[in-house]
Amino acid sequence: MNDRHADVIVPIACTLEARELRSRFAEISALADNALLHHEQEGRTLHLRYGLGAAAQLERLVAQEQQCCAFLQFDMHRTPDAVHLDITAPAEAGEFVPLLYAHFVGQAARLDCACAIRRLQQRRPPMMRTPALFAQRCTNGARQKG
Repeated sequence: MNDRHADVIVPIACTLEARELRSRFAEISALADNALLHHEQEGRTLHLRYGLGAAAQLERLVAQEQQCCAFLQFDMHRTPDAVHLDITAPAEAGEFVPLLYAHFVGQAARLDCACAIRRLQQRRPPMMRTPALFAQRCTNGARQKG
């Protein structure tokens, strides 16, 4: 679904503002909590399988995510019993791939933002936006659960 060209460099960055990001994380996490049947990460690709009842919401969310996270490649297809979504991050995302995918498997509220920020400051991928911007979005975004 994402038409990426090898000669075009797309920054590894979400274009949403903090409030929009919180709302999107919550919506995607809720979809995962309510309709996700299975998930498996294989390298840089996250394979997700949702119940058929989530198809329309998933299509809308994928279209939105393609706009704000152009660095991710989305491939969605239906089978008779499920909707499948594969999300692939670029190689430059490196060790941050699980962080990028957390909300898709219902884990956004459990992210340790402070730890993620420290890791970004220590060794961020070459195309990652500044840690300060990520820190602002993260600390204003996901709320931790105990």
